Amino acid sequence: MKSFHNGTLITNVLLVAGGALAGSALTWSLTPRQPDSMWGADAAFSGAETTMAPVPAAGGGVMSEDETSVKLEQIMSADNPEHKASDLSRLGRDVATGNVQAALDMASGIGGETDRMAFVRGTFEAWAAQDPQAAASYAATNFPAGMLRSEAIRVSVGQWAQKDPRSAFQWMEANLSGPLKEESLVALAQGWSRRSPQQAASWFAETGSTSQPLLTAIAGTWAQQDPASALQWASQLRDTGNRSVGLTSALGEMARQDPAAAALAAEPYLGETSSNDPATAAIRDLPTVLADIWGTTDPAAAAQWISKLPPGASQVEAAGTLATVWASSDIEAAVAWSSTISDPSLKGAVVSHLGTTWGAIEPDQAIAWLDTLPSDVASQGISGAFNSWAATDPLGLNDWITQLEPGPRSDLARRSLGDVMADQEPLAALELAAGIADPIQQSDVLARYYRQFHRSDAASAIEWLQGEWTRLPAPAQQSLAREQQKLVERSNRTAG
Repeated sequence: MKSFHNGTLITNVLLVAGGALAGSALTWSLTPRQPDSMWGADAAFSGAETTMAPVPAAGGGVMSEDETSVKLEQIMSADNPEHKASDLSRLGRDVATGNVQAALDMASGIGGETDRMAFVRGTFEAWAAQDPQAAASYAATNFPAGMLRSEAIRVSVGQWAQKDPRSAFQWMEANLSGPLKEESLVALAQGWSRRSPQQAASWFAETGSTSQPLLTAIAGTWAQQDPASALQWASQLRDTGNRSVGLTSALGEMARQDPAAAALAAEPYLGETSSNDPATAAIRDLPTVLADIWGTTDPAAAAQWISKLPPGASQVEAAGTLATVWASSDIEAAVAWSSTISDPSLKGAVVSHLGTTWGAIEPDQAIAWLDTLPSDVASQGISGAFNSWAATDPLGLNDWITQLEPGPRSDLARRSLGDVMADQEPLAALELAAGIADPIQQSDVLARYYRQFHRSDAASAIEWLQGEWTRLPAPAQQSLAREQQKLVERSNRTAG
């Protein structure tokens, strides 16, 4: 995305957008307003001490410092990470609503970046709701570079944009740069779209921007409030790439609210999924996006919809995505669905994804099911099942391999496990490769693992090769000798 500086089109449009939009409730002066102050650490804390309202207690009174500390201890001892994050954020908002300084002090005592991040998020939501410039300036001045600083500024800018996007933008121009500025610009677009999506959308169109994050923020946020209007706006964007991204964002958000309605609204655009134009890549992913969302609530309905999509890569990818989602919640129903599919491409994709997903949970049962299918259908699913098993339970797969007779099944399992182990345990991976029965596969896999080992630890790789040379069959020796010669030649060219 291009950088925005004073005097550029995007800056000027933002500065005059309020006056350019007829009937706009957001009118801006063209004279830049100077920020109230640029705080240092001590001054920032002084500004944070301004109280807003008492912190309510459960019984309707005010929570004391001791009570908030007890509440924090209770939350920190919770086992559910999702509930813990939500409760920490809520406590941060409650404490900061009464006294921002107290919330900041409490945040500094929370160990663990994830927990502190959740509490700080709530703190800055409450602070920025009252004084977004103070909140943003404090985060920029007092927090070191990193996720905590980025999140605090993002939250502050998002709140600020709902009140005064022009001032928020001016502050960003003066105080932020690089990726942090880009992230904050997206937050500004989201906040502005919550307040006035039509204005934010008009601003984006006037700038001529092709930023996908910005467009996704505007279209998606607008669609949360009014999906039909957001979809209509996205469909009229002149730039092909923008139109593709905008439609997918709006329809994806619509699907979270009503997937059946989103599928119906998507019909006019499904014919575009066969295009190879790189600018329409997002629209080609639309069936997959809808299948992913719909599959969590009504996978059977999503499956019926997929069966009626135009044949092609988008339909196949959507079917595979649904298989993964459905298998995670009801593997038996997903397997039953796979048996009803007659199209070879769709069936192959579904079986592959089912095998991969099931293999991570119950690999024995996944492989037993795959063995009931024709070999040409089951092959990709078996490979996926072994890959998942290797990633989730390498010791279990290794024990299973030792009980197999040499053959294609054992060779496939050895490759899957070896691929997982090659980085961290290269000697174990090479031992697995040496046990592959097929001589061509054995030679290729040994050469690949040896190359990987040599790049990370050349001396140990050469030592292994010298020690194992005599027990390797001739094809493997020839393959490894060629590989070693290539590595030596590459090393000499680098040295020269």
